[in-house]
Amino acid sequence: MIAGANNEPDNLKLILDWILAKIGCDVPIHSTAFHPDFPNAECFSPSLEASASVNESVLRADWNAF
Repeated sequence: MIAGANNEPDNLKLILDWILAKIGCDVPIHSTAFHPDFPNAECFSPSLEASASVNESVLRADWNAF
């Protein structure tokens, strides 16, 4: 996830809905937060709360996640 680029809840819901519809709920989901190793003023790491929100969204979507 990149803060301000793809970590909005509506965007995440669209992605999860598409994967569930096209592939199914048994696909492993790996959520990673962007870490700016190189200086880039336009990209930031998401907050811990935003990262936790992704996990909550996956669990609410009845994904087979552990």
